[in-house]
Amino acid sequence: MTSKITSKIFSLKNYIAITALIFAGYLAYDALVSETYYFTPAGIRIAFMLVVLLEAIYLLYEALRRRLDMHKATIMVMVAGFALRICYVLFTDSGTRTHDVYRDAWGHIDYIKYIADNFALPPVNECQAYHPPVHHIICAAILVVTRFFGANFMLSLKCMQFAMLALNCLTLWYVYKILKITKCNGAVLLAGIVVFAFHPSNIYFASKINNDNTMLFFYTAAFYYLLKWLHHKSIKNIVLISVFASLAVLTKKSGLLLAPVIFAVFAKEFFQNIFSKDFFQNISSKEFFKNIKDRKYYIKFYIKQYCIFLLIFIPLSMSHTVRNYLMFGQKFGYVPSFGKGFEPTIYNLLYIPFENFLKNPFNNGGLFGGEYFIEFLFKSSLFGEWRYPGLENLGIILSIAAFAVTIVFLIYLFLLEKSDIFPYGYIFILNFLMPLAAEIKFRFDFPVACSQDFRYIIPVLVSVSYFLGHAVKRASMGRYVVIKYFVISSIAAFCFLSALFIMALATAVTC
Repeated sequence: MTSKITSKIFSLKNYIAITALIFAGYLAYDALVSETYYFTPAGIRIAFMLVVLLEAIYLLYEALRRRLDMHKATIMVMVAGFALRICYVLFTDSGTRTHDVYRDAWGHIDYIKYIADNFALPPVNECQAYHPPVHHIICAAILVVTRFFGANFMLSLKCMQFAMLALNCLTLWYVYKILKITKCNGAVLLAGIVVFAFHPSNIYFASKINNDNTMLFFYTAAFYYLLKWLHHKSIKNIVLISVFASLAVLTKKSGLLLAPVIFAVFAKEFFQNIFSKDFFQNISSKEFFKNIKDRKYYIKFYIKQYCIFLLIFIPLSMSHTVRNYLMFGQKFGYVPSFGKGFEPTIYNLLYIPFENFLKNPFNNGGLFGGEYFIEFLFKSSLFGEWRYPGLENLGIILSIAAFAVTIVFLIYLFLLEKSDIFPYGYIFILNFLMPLAAEIKFRFDFPVACSQDFRYIIPVLVSVSYFLGHAVKRASMGRYVVIKYFVISSIAAFCFLSALFIMALATAVTC
């Protein structure tokens, strides 16, 4: 009887539910015993440590019973990732570690409030009002609903943050589905999810009220349905690709970076089926006419699918651009000019001032300085554009771990084989290279420090997670034990230090 009860408690779903209840219960206790009825930094940290402890107990129990597998371990990692994001949102307000929410006029919050008050888009394209409106409409809807129930403005802002938290958790879930649909083994799945779940830049997104997080969600959803379309080329999947890709662009124009990836996949599938080896091998045989008919079928099939995509994607994704062009003469690539912070050259594009990482792991922030592209991009991927006095030592250690993981990633890309590129690898390569190329161009067009922020190319994390997962697989199968343990320990150390740094932000000063 006792064995049955224990087995029921330690079933995956039940244990997650118990963990969630203990996590929520301790947070409620912390809020009740505090004099302000708010969560305390110490209470939030203890709640997260309780989740980690309970997960460790579960994993140990399953390992002792020899029932532990990569799927269960991956789910536990995702639960820890969700808990970390919840904790981060609880101690981070709407104006901390975010961008352009509050401005003198037409910051993101002004954009949101105008839609909520007038049920219309702003009559200007000043400051942040030039952005596409989907994210702001979502937040405006939350503001309208919370107002209806009598919430004050600060509570409405917190509700917006929790909506962004939900989208961020869904993004992690979509990355899990992306890795699953590529039919990777358990080690790849676990390692990839660990990287994506605990990457600092991704966790910062969970509380942001600007449009970065919402764009990442729609982008990742479209990416998943693109891969799903490869398996099942249905009308439903092509429509979902076009709708989610359009919503990504209508949230932030950088969502358009997915379009070349989609078109490359479409082109590869078209030519692979139309000009297959079988067709040319049988060109002079009695199968010739049959192959001609097959080719005509494939041509009609793909043209129909691609027309459906274009008929949805082009008018929907371009609708706000056309609207702003007609109303304000705003060009497609319009970005408000911030002047010139440095002279962009090939030298400061490629040079890496390693000594700066040990002197100060953080970026200086602002528009000026930060002329070294790789340095700013690397630092912003871990710490954004902010400085955290008192956390320099932890920041340096995290930077070293991130540097080790980056080396693993780059070496794996350098050693890619044909089997790594097809059938899925080339998609992830394009998803890495296209945003990176766009970021370099953006930096030359607008040479200020913030133009090099990693947040503009955060979809590359999907590719980084995928390839690091495969790097773990290759290292595990290799004959060199040292390489295996270096790869695994680098990723583990990076994720542990990332969680430690995020928790340290609960009491840190951000400037």
